Amino acid sequence: MASRDPGLLTLLPARVRPAQLALVAVAVALAYYLGAQLGIGLTFPPATTTSVLWPPNSILTAALLLLPVRYWWVCLAGALPVHVLLELDAGFPPYVVGLLFVTNSLEALIAAGGLRLLSDSPIEFNSLRRVAAFIGLAGLAAPILSSFADAAVVHTLQDLSYWGTWRVRTYSNVLTELSLVPVAVLGVTAIIRGVRRPSGRRALEAGLLVVGTIASAAWVFGGGLDMPGIPPTPSVLLLPFYFWAAARFGVGAVSAALFATAFAASYETQIGHRPFDVLPPAESLMAVQMYLIVMGIPLMCVAGLLDERRAGEANLKDRLRFEGLLATIASDFVRQPLDAGFKAGLRHIGEFFDADYVGLLQVGTPGSALHVEWQWSRGPGEALVGIKCVESFPAAFGVVLAGEPLIVDTPHDVPPGATVDREAFRKFGIQAAAALPLRAGGSVQGALSLATMRPGHRPWWDLQRLLLVAEVFANACARRQAEFEVERARQKLASVARLSSMGELTASLAHQLNQPLTGIRNNAEAAQRFIDSGRATLPQVRDILSDIIDDDERAAAVIRRVREMLGRSEWSPRRLDANALVQDVAVLIESDAVLRNVAVSFDFAPAPVYVNGNRIDLEQALLNVVTNAMDAVADRPVPQRMVDIQTRQDEAGGVNLVIRDRGTGLPAGAEERIFEPFVTTKPTGMGMGLAVARSVVDNHGGSIRATNHPEGGAVFTISIPEAAAAT
Repeated sequence: MASRDPGLLTLLPARVRPAQLALVAVAVALAYYLGAQLGIGLTFPPATTTSVLWPPNSILTAALLLLPVRYWWVCLAGALPVHVLLELDAGFPPYVVGLLFVTNSLEALIAAGGLRLLSDSPIEFNSLRRVAAFIGLAGLAAPILSSFADAAVVHTLQDLSYWGTWRVRTYSNVLTELSLVPVAVLGVTAIIRGVRRPSGRRALEAGLLVVGTIASAAWVFGGGLDMPGIPPTPSVLLLPFYFWAAARFGVGAVSAALFATAFAASYETQIGHRPFDVLPPAESLMAVQMYLIVMGIPLMCVAGLLDERRAGEANLKDRLRFEGLLATIASDFVRQPLDAGFKAGLRHIGEFFDADYVGLLQVGTPGSALHVEWQWSRGPGEALVGIKCVESFPAAFGVVLAGEPLIVDTPHDVPPGATVDREAFRKFGIQAAAALPLRAGGSVQGALSLATMRPGHRPWWDLQRLLLVAEVFANACARRQAEFEVERARQKLASVARLSSMGELTASLAHQLNQPLTGIRNNAEAAQRFIDSGRATLPQVRDILSDIIDDDERAAAVIRRVREMLGRSEWSPRRLDANALVQDVAVLIESDAVLRNVAVSFDFAPAPVYVNGNRIDLEQALLNVVTNAMDAVADRPVPQRMVDIQTRQDEAGGVNLVIRDRGTGLPAGAEERIFEPFVTTKPTGMGMGLAVARSVVDNHGGSIRATNHPEGGAVFTISIPEAAAAT
């Protein structure tokens, strides 16, 4: 399995079985025989032994153009027996038969070899350069040069004029090359690549062109219509149809029109019609040939030029469409969460490249195997959903992991040694597939795979475009991995900040735990005294035990909250009541506020206000801001050591947590700077508390801002989008 070579189309796959070579030889032999019979039928004895068209040479040219050079011998081997039988049957000596085959083959070899050397795409006729190369090499040079040898053989055998024979055979071979090779090459190419069914309008236009061309040729070269004022040979009537063919259908149509005209002229001449009644038969034959050659060459050039312009417009349109695909995928990654962007991007790729399945595989950890992360499918592609791709196609993804792109045009292109891959192609009915490595940081981090499974469907996947798409996805994967790393770093930083906060609240937590533990001990001692005095009653013991349970639950609640704050939390957003978040933080700071002589007041929203987020992270952010506020009032007189916490819903549909202190306020210009890491206004501060708070709030899609209150102190406002109503 190798990446696609966009060079010459071939009739044969990379690995050919003898039976396939034999089939090619038989096809060439049959075409050569039919061409010879047609040429014999268009001969005008006794005036000349040369036909208006001699198709065998041109059939060999077309076959050589369609096949790789290493298989040209198959074409020659297939044509040789047919040529020998036909020429022997015509009475030629064996040595002459061999010489004539050499001259016929020489024309095809010169034409095909020259085009292989000088044309960028010998089997295409869709540009002026390619058409000019075909006309110059196959249409003129090859027939002219080979006719020298051909005329020498005939001159020696039949004692005919050398130059007269050369001229007649040159005209015949030139016209045949021009009128037959493009039709044969384009027809076979269309069959191999698959022909899109034309629209009804296009088919009707083609039918009218065929009928009009044949009717005009019959009129021009026939004798069945005589109208006053019209010349005996109104050859100008053919030009509109030739121009129609050139402008609307290209070089192939001009070639077909020339062939149809030559055939009609030969038929009309054989039955005695004009225009040959004013000239000797041989001269009439060359006049028709010259007329068609002179008209055909410039019209072919015009058709090639028009095709080149149409191809340029189509390429521009297709390039703009592809650029639109890249822009759409990029915008999906910008406007949507990455996961949604990957899913939408795979769908766009599948629709653009006409694939049935598109999958994106990633490497989980360094050294681990590829696994399917996202996939898109339609129709028969559903069969690939959920399979273990690397296990089903080990050879293919082995190539991709080595950093090489891969395109498999047909199931026959799977190497014989890749038995597992070949069996998977057969099992799932895959017609064509592609796999591209996703590179990031100098290594392969994943793969993008495409497959089509519709029978007979062979998409033309451009490797460079696929690589560009893979690069976009590789960048998105790298961004996703970077976001994961940032999130892990943020979680570690938040964990460190929580540890720091818990360290600062150690005295407060000890005080909170001391109260219930002291109560438990006092109640236990009281129960013991009651029992020892003998005056204990069951209701008294029950009350004492109830108090012990309550104190134990208070202590357990404090420990549980401390463990939650110290534990490393994963991102697990859920619907949370902002009032409940503030109440949980209030429990943690209650004793610390008492020890600091700080009065903390609360103003809760009258109804629950909900946000989406991680509870521990949001409590951490709020705790950092409230602790910062209590630090700000630590040096104030006790009556002014006040912190107000408020929850409310703003007009924009968000939820605000407002923390105001009665401290000295913020220095001028510090409203934004205090949220930067390692920036602090406290002598013993690290400058991380507010930075962590901003990171947490930003991660929740919210914002945090600080301002000075007109009456003194600072106001911190945490804004978080309100959660949607529960369904």
